[in-house]
Amino acid sequence: MLGLAQDIVEAALSLNWDAMGIDLDPSAIDFGVSRGLPLEKKKIKEITNQKFDVIGMFDVLEHIPYHKKILDHTYSLLNPGGIIYIYVPNYNSASRLFVGSDVHFIWPSHHLTLYTPTTHLLQLESGNFQFELFETEELDIFDYIWFIKIKSQAECEELGKISDHLQFFINASGYGKNLRMICMKV
Repeated sequence: MLGLAQDIVEAALSLNWDAMGIDLDPSAIDFGVSRGLPLEKKKIKEITNQKFDVIGMFDVLEHIPYHKKILDHTYSLLNPGGIIYIYVPNYNSASRLFVGSDVHFIWPSHHLTLYTPTTHLLQLESGNFQFELFETEELDIFDYIWFIKIKSQAECEELGKISDHLQFFINASGYGKNLRMICMKV
Protein backbone atom coordinates (compact mmCIF):
# COMPACT_ATOMS: atom_id res chain seq x y z
CA MET A 1 0.00 0.00 0.00
CA LEU A 2 1.24 3.47 -0.87
CA GLY A 3 -0.25 6.19 1.29
CA LEU A 4 0.07 9.93 1.14
CA ALA A 5 -0.88 10.47 4.77
CA GLN A 6 0.97 9.13 7.79
CA ASP A 7 -2.16 8.07 9.70
CA ILE A 8 -3.16 5.86 6.80
CA VAL A 9 0.27 4.24 6.66
CA GLU A 10 0.09 3.62 10.40
CA ALA A 11 -3.37 2.04 10.02
CA ALA A 12 -2.17 -0.17 7.14
CA LEU A 13 0.82 -1.36 9.16
CA SER A 14 -1.47 -2.19 12.09
CA LEU A 15 -3.31 -4.55 9.71
CA ASN A 16 0.03 -6.18 8.79
CA TRP A 17 0.06 -4.72 5.29
CA ASP A 18 3.29 -3.77 3.59
CA ALA A 19 2.99 -0.02 3.54
CA MET A 20 4.98 3.08 2.81
CA GLY A 21 4.12 6.74 2.75
CA ILE A 22 5.29 9.77 0.83
CA ASP A 23 4.78 13.44 1.46
CA LEU A 24 6.46 16.71 0.50
CA ASP A 25 6.20 18.25 3.97
CA PRO A 26 9.51 17.60 5.80
CA SER A 27 7.92 18.15 9.22
CA ALA A 28 5.22 15.55 8.49
CA ILE A 29 7.88 13.09 7.36
CA ASP A 30 10.06 13.76 10.41
CA PHE A 31 7.11 13.34 12.77
CA GLY A 32 6.06 10.05 11.15
CA VAL A 33 9.61 8.69 11.04
CA SER A 34 9.99 9.56 14.75
CA ARG A 35 6.99 7.24 15.30
CA GLY A 36 8.72 4.46 13.35
CA LEU A 37 6.73 4.83 10.14
CA PRO A 38 8.27 4.10 6.71
CA LEU A 39 7.85 7.58 5.21
CA GLU A 40 9.87 9.35 2.56
CA LYS A 41 9.96 12.88 1.22
CA LYS A 42 9.31 12.38 -2.48
CA LYS A 43 6.80 12.91 -5.25
CA ILE A 44 4.71 10.02 -6.52
CA LYS A 45 6.20 10.47 -9.99
CA GLU A 46 9.59 9.52 -8.48
CA ILE A 47 8.26 6.01 -7.78
CA THR A 48 8.76 3.99 -10.93
CA ASN A 49 9.73 0.40 -10.17
CA GLN A 50 7.12 -0.67 -7.61
CA LYS A 51 3.56 -1.92 -7.84
CA PHE A 52 0.79 -1.49 -5.29
CA ASP A 53 -2.59 -3.01 -4.49
CA VAL A 54 -3.84 0.20 -2.87
CA ILE A 55 -2.84 3.83 -3.28
CA GLY A 56 -4.39 6.51 -1.12
CA MET A 57 -4.26 10.22 -1.96
CA PHE A 58 -5.44 12.54 0.78
CA ASP A 59 -5.66 16.28 0.10
CA VAL A 60 -3.36 16.02 -2.93
CA LEU A 61 -5.11 16.47 -6.27
CA GLU A 62 -6.72 19.83 -5.46
CA HIS A 63 -3.27 21.34 -4.82
CA ILE A 64 -1.52 20.41 -8.08
CA PRO A 65 -1.94 21.75 -11.61
CA TYR A 66 -1.11 18.47 -13.36
CA HIS A 67 -3.56 16.06 -11.77
CA LYS A 68 -4.13 14.09 -15.02
CA LYS A 69 -0.43 13.20 -15.18
CA ILE A 70 -0.45 12.16 -11.53
CA LEU A 71 -3.52 9.98 -12.03
CA ASP A 72 -2.02 8.37 -15.14
CA HIS A 73 1.18 7.63 -13.23
CA THR A 74 -0.81 6.31 -10.27
CA TYR A 75 -2.70 4.01 -12.63
CA SER A 76 0.63 2.63 -13.89
CA LEU A 77 1.73 1.89 -10.30
CA LEU A 78 -1.35 -0.16 -9.44
CA ASN A 79 -1.57 -3.91 -9.90
CA PRO A 80 -4.55 -5.14 -11.95
CA GLY A 81 -7.58 -4.88 -9.67
CA GLY A 82 -5.72 -2.36 -7.52
CA ILE A 83 -7.66 0.34 -5.70
CA ILE A 84 -7.14 4.09 -5.59
CA TYR A 85 -8.71 5.99 -2.70
CA ILE A 86 -8.88 9.75 -3.18
CA TYR A 87 -9.95 12.40 -0.71
CA VAL A 88 -10.62 15.95 -1.98
CA PRO A 89 -12.92 18.83 -0.98
CA ASN A 90 -16.40 18.72 -2.51
CA TYR A 91 -17.26 21.96 -4.32
CA ASN A 92 -20.94 20.97 -4.22
CA SER A 93 -20.85 20.86 -0.43
CA ALA A 94 -23.52 22.26 1.83
CA SER A 95 -20.78 24.43 3.38
CA ARG A 96 -20.25 26.25 0.09
CA LEU A 97 -23.97 26.43 -0.67
CA PHE A 98 -24.76 27.84 2.80
CA VAL A 99 -21.75 30.11 3.28
CA GLY A 100 -20.94 31.05 -0.32
CA SER A 101 -17.58 32.52 -1.24
CA ASP A 102 -16.64 32.91 2.44
CA VAL A 103 -16.13 29.16 2.79
CA HIS A 104 -12.38 28.64 3.21
CA PHE A 105 -11.72 25.76 0.85
CA ILE A 106 -12.66 27.71 -2.29
CA TRP A 107 -10.38 30.65 -1.55
CA PRO A 108 -7.92 31.00 -4.45
CA SER A 109 -4.92 30.54 -2.16
CA HIS A 110 -6.10 27.10 -1.02
CA HIS A 111 -6.90 24.92 -4.02
CA LEU A 112 -6.06 24.96 -7.70
CA THR A 113 -8.80 22.52 -8.74
CA LEU A 114 -12.29 22.19 -7.32
CA TYR A 115 -14.12 18.87 -7.57
CA THR A 116 -17.71 17.75 -7.52
CA PRO A 117 -18.67 14.07 -7.42
CA THR A 118 -19.49 14.24 -11.14
CA THR A 119 -16.32 16.02 -12.30
CA HIS A 120 -14.12 13.80 -10.15
CA LEU A 121 -15.80 10.65 -11.44
CA LEU A 122 -15.42 11.80 -15.06
CA GLN A 123 -11.75 12.55 -14.46
CA LEU A 124 -11.10 9.11 -12.97
CA GLU A 125 -13.10 7.26 -15.61
CA SER A 126 -11.23 9.12 -18.38
CA GLY A 127 -8.06 7.69 -16.80
CA ASN A 128 -9.46 4.14 -17.18
CA PHE A 129 -10.37 3.71 -13.54
CA GLN A 130 -13.60 1.84 -12.79
CA PHE A 131 -15.83 3.58 -10.26
CA GLU A 132 -16.56 1.60 -7.09
CA LEU A 133 -17.82 3.97 -4.39
CA PHE A 134 -18.07 7.59 -3.36
CA GLU A 135 -19.22 9.29 -0.21
CA THR A 136 -19.16 12.75 1.26
CA GLU A 137 -18.71 13.66 4.87
CA GLU A 138 -17.71 16.51 7.14
CA LEU A 139 -18.92 19.29 9.40
CA ASP A 140 -20.95 21.45 7.02
CA ILE A 141 -23.59 22.38 9.57
CA PHE A 142 -20.92 23.39 12.07
CA ASP A 143 -19.29 25.58 9.40
CA TYR A 144 -22.68 27.23 8.86
CA ILE A 145 -23.31 27.73 12.58
CA TRP A 146 -19.84 29.28 12.93
CA PHE A 147 -20.55 31.53 9.93
CA ILE A 148 -23.88 32.73 11.36
CA LYS A 149 -22.32 33.44 14.75
CA ILE A 150 -19.45 35.42 13.21
CA LYS A 151 -21.50 37.33 10.62
CA SER A 152 -24.59 38.18 12.62
CA GLN A 153 -23.52 37.56 16.21
CA ALA A 154 -26.61 35.32 16.43
CA GLU A 155 -26.88 32.21 18.53
CA CYS A 156 -27.90 29.03 16.77
CA GLU A 157 -28.85 26.85 19.73
CA GLU A 158 -31.88 25.27 18.07
CA LEU A 159 -29.94 24.48 14.92
CA GLY A 160 -27.13 23.07 17.05
CA LYS A 161 -29.58 20.66 18.70
CA ILE A 162 -30.37 18.97 15.39
CA SER A 163 -26.98 19.46 13.72
CA ASP A 164 -25.98 15.77 13.82
CA HIS A 165 -29.23 14.79 12.08
CA LEU A 166 -28.89 17.54 9.50
CA GLN A 167 -25.28 16.52 8.80
CA PHE A 168 -26.40 12.93 8.29
CA PHE A 169 -28.83 14.04 5.57
CA ILE A 170 -26.21 16.31 3.99
CA ASN A 171 -23.70 13.45 3.83
CA ALA A 172 -26.26 10.93 2.60
CA SER A 173 -27.31 13.23 -0.24
CA GLY A 174 -23.72 13.80 -1.44
CA TYR A 175 -23.32 17.35 -0.15
CA GLY A 176 -20.75 16.78 2.59
CA LYS A 177 -17.63 18.97 2.49
CA ASN A 178 -15.16 16.19 1.74
CA LEU A 179 -15.46 13.82 -1.19
CA ARG A 180 -14.05 10.34 -0.94
CA MET A 181 -13.88 8.22 -4.04
CA ILE A 182 -12.73 4.65 -4.56
CA CYS A 183 -11.92 3.38 -8.03
CA MET A 184 -10.25 0.24 -9.38
CA LYS A 185 -7.70 -0.40 -12.07
CA VAL A 186 -9.28 -2.75 -14.58
